[in-house]
Amino acid sequence: MKRVLLFSLTLALLLTCVLPLGVSAEEEATPISTVEEFEAMTPTGSYYLTGDIDFGGKVYDTYILYNLDGGTLDGRGHTIWNFTVAGTAESEKADGGIFFQIGSGTIRDLTIGKPEAKVQFRYEKDNASTYGGLAAAAYSVTVENVVMYADVLASAAVNFNVGGFFGASTNCVVRNCALYGSVSGVSTRSWVNAAGFSANTKTSIGQFVNCVNYADVKAVNNTTVRAGGIIGYAAQGVSLTNCYNFGNLSVADNAGGQSITNARLGGIIAENAGSSVRIYDGCMNFGKVESPKHAGGILGFNCNGKAVTIQNCVNYGEVKGETAGAICGYAEAAADVTVKNNLEKEALTYTPAEGVKTYGVQNSQAVDGKFNVRFVGTLDSLDYQTIGFEVTAYWRGEDGSLQQKDFRVDCQKVYRSITGKAENGIDFEATAEELGGEYVFALSILNAPASEAAGAVTFVCRSFATTAESTVYGNAFACAYETGNFLFCADAQ
Repeated sequence: MKRVLLFSLTLALLLTCVLPLGVSAEEEATPISTVEEFEAMTPTGSYYLTGDIDFGGKVYDTYILYNLDGGTLDGRGHTIWNFTVAGTAESEKADGGIFFQIGSGTIRDLTIGKPEAKVQFRYEKDNASTYGGLAAAAYSVTVENVVMYADVLASAAVNFNVGGFFGASTNCVVRNCALYGSVSGVSTRSWVNAAGFSANTKTSIGQFVNCVNYADVKAVNNTTVRAGGIIGYAAQGVSLTNCYNFGNLSVADNAGGQSITNARLGGIIAENAGSSVRIYDGCMNFGKVESPKHAGGILGFNCNGKAVTIQNCVNYGEVKGETAGAICGYAEAAADVTVKNNLEKEALTYTPAEGVKTYGVQNSQAVDGKFNVRFVGTLDSLDYQTIGFEVTAYWRGEDGSLQQKDFRVDCQKVYRSITGKAENGIDFEATAEELGGEYVFALSILNAPASEAAGAVTFVCRSFATTAESTVYGNAFACAYETGNFLFCADAQ
């Protein structure tokens, strides 16, 4: 079990630092340490990075590598960055990504881009249908512990898919991954699909587990658009478990001024069109979903005759649309959508106070199926009557249903600094000044469940302070753990 101390104000860096960093056991894997070696990888080979690789601002025409087909790329926790992939009208190639396509294989423990230097993907070519960051199209690939800092933009006079990870995917397994940045699709034809992870899932069931999208997703068209935090258009269905969206989803009329007549936006998935039952389980949306037509906190639109189950999901995001729902925006046949144990929370639309802030957390090692969590807040002065935290915790009960418990705790003391132990066991001290305040205060929650039965345990926390006239709130903060191991933490507003 890992023990993680989180006080950095750069939340993007937090996720990069604490994702599990596996080390390949393949004795015959080839080390990669230079741009030239990366470019020379073969589709069926096994490779690992020996360190970070700076591509020196290099610009690639549509993709870096044509294919991964049974091979392995193990980042070993390292980063590739400082490059651009661009497909222009002059490009001989069409669909693009780091890979043109992935036939099969494994990509793991890799960071792409940096918080301060996002990788750029720019596609402006009219004879393509799929654009992505990791790959234009992916089939039967496993992607684990991959974090992307990227801006992905496609603009073309054709119908197309554009996704932060994949333009289109089939039978892929994506676990413990995250996307930061933006995804934008601009089409002057009849439709465009855009999403943080996969714009279109096809043919076989894909699985997305513990995936987090922080990227804003925007689609522009004159007829039909689909925009989803995780998935855009599920052509044949997809299974999502413990996926989270923090990005804002929106659409816009095209440059010619034509109004969009059919928009389907969902915090987790825009549209389900799968031919058999699909389950979205334990997903949460914190992003704003705003559509001129259909909008859903979890699912934007469900097609007639396509059965779907949405269970143990929570929406905190603001949802606006002609037909809008905190869980499901619109279903052509209501009987096709089974909704169980979902929660519709009040949208986190308040403006956080300047002087009250909520920061990171520290979690203990899981022991006997339990772990502890500590939240941290800061104050700008002592001119308050009470201070504390409001926390909602979510986990699975014995029957598998979503459980919720609300805490409101007044803190009795403030400090100039706070101490703890870092992951390496060394004592750690964070001063209030380092955290951006005059004083620091904290709340410990003991004996949170850490078991497979409890599933992903999620906390949504916000600090507060009261005066004689009112209560003010700091920013809302969300974090999640599975079997006591850190999944993510992020500002929830």
